[in-house]
Amino acid sequence: MKYLLAIPLFLCSFLAFSQDNLLSKPSIMVFPDDAWMNENKFITASVGQGASEGRKGSPDYKKAFREDRTKVLTLTTRAIEKYFTDNNFPINSLEDAIKELEQNQAASAESDIVTDQNTMILSNVNPDVKLEFSYSLANSGFGWTFIFSLSAKDVYTSTAIGTIQSEPMTLASETDVLPAIQKVIKSNFPELMLKLTNHWNNVANNGLQIKLRINLSNELVSGKNITFESRIGEDAVKLQEILTKWVSLNSKNKRYSMGSQTKNVINYNSISIPLETPDKSGKNNAKLFAEQLVTYIYKNLKFDGEVSSSGPGNASIILK
Repeated sequence: MKYLLAIPLFLCSFLAFSQDNLLSKPSIMVFPDDAWMNENKFITASVGQGASEGRKGSPDYKKAFREDRTKVLTLTTRAIEKYFTDNNFPINSLEDAIKELEQNQAASAESDIVTDQNTMILSNVNPDVKLEFSYSLANSGFGWTFIFSLSAKDVYTSTAIGTIQSEPMTLASETDVLPAIQKVIKSNFPELMLKLTNHWNNVANNGLQIKLRINLSNELVSGKNITFESRIGEDAVKLQEILTKWVSLNSKNKRYSMGSQTKNVINYNSISIPLETPDKSGKNNAKLFAEQLVTYIYKNLKFDGEVSSSGPGNASIILK
């Protein structure tokens, strides 16, 4: 009887965990990797980094999809997405993100400025996991030699989660690329899904890993003679200590690590933050965490702050 009771109790515990963890699976976004983009010349030189200087630019996803005449890029992206949607993973479409980016740039006065599309897309969409695929196809004289890879990375930390790597395959023609990709993914998908699930369970237990940088504006430093060493309020506590105490109290399990620090700049190299926002309205990220800190600062210290981010895992605050 004890053994019979143990099974339902285990199932109840598992179901309770699933219900409590509203964000039980990471959101996925599929990208062609940088090497594939570079090899196919889908690269935009950054400002001051012209092709004549021979410097590497940033991936131009808009160009890649626009010039995808064989539709291999589009079909591969959708094929990978389907495996994850069929297993109830939330998907963020790269194609949809590109369209939104184009609309935003069309409405912006700065639309002609060359920027890093990858950073802009990740900042706008905030996926949890970035899947990067690549394939090579070479005519061997006896057919086409084909190799495919698919890598999963944590967007917040760029940590590798898992990789699918095919052995060299011989294809009869270029039209066999998509079926070959589907075959490789199908045979390796269970192992990759297990690694993703284990990774996300670890995130749920230990928090999202973010970086935060806090700067003091010239207005505070020069105009009001405020530095992070300044003592604030009736208790005369250093500004740096006030901020670090808030970070500690609002981090997951009070886990954080300090980076470099000056009188005007503080870097937190790693902060574990809860998976959900404090009001349980949705998924947390570095920018939302920084905005919570700015709200606290404004209410309690009467400083204002400006928040910016470069992807879901990195945020900056300028106190004014």
